[in-house]
Amino acid sequence: MQQRFSVLPLPGPTARPPFRFKQNGWLGNGVVGFSYETLPWLTAATAMTGLVPETPIWIVALLYGLGAHGILTLNDFKAIAGDKEMGIRTLPVLHGERSAAIIACVVMNVAQAGVVVTLWMLGLPVYALAILFVLLLQMVCMVRFARNPVRFRQSGTRPLRRALRHRNDDHSIWAAHSGASIL
Repeated sequence: MQQRFSVLPLPGPTARPPFRFKQNGWLGNGVVGFSYETLPWLTAATAMTGLVPETPIWIVALLYGLGAHGILTLNDFKAIAGDKEMGIRTLPVLHGERSAAIIACVVMNVAQAGVVVTLWMLGLPVYALAILFVLLLQMVCMVRFARNPVRFRQSGTRPLRRALRHRNDDHSIWAAHSGASIL
């Protein structure tokens, strides 16, 4: 007889009483990462097979949930002053901006390195090497981010939009790519 398994993500408790996990950067980001990454991975695996996911799927799902903790920490840089004022203990509030940036980067890197090792051990070297390549590129960006995390706390697309709008000899790259008229 086949085992059946179902998972229902419960994101509500992360922000509402009695739990309010988002009040603590360690616990809140962990719960949200688990809810937004791990549970959807497990739900998709179950939906596709109708069975309890095998151990490697659990491992990768848990690792990506851990990695999401780091990603969510990056999001906390946008509202440090407001978080301090409201008493929300995000990692940048608890540990300072530079330390929180390093923590976020280490958490993301450890999670992705774990996925690389898992895939390699499963005999999937092409996938492992692809993720390793992206991880190495990401690490180059992380060094720059960790040096000055405050500089990057704005929306991630603003510097790109600014660069695209740069005019050179009355020709706008932005206009050329978007079809907008040159003023």
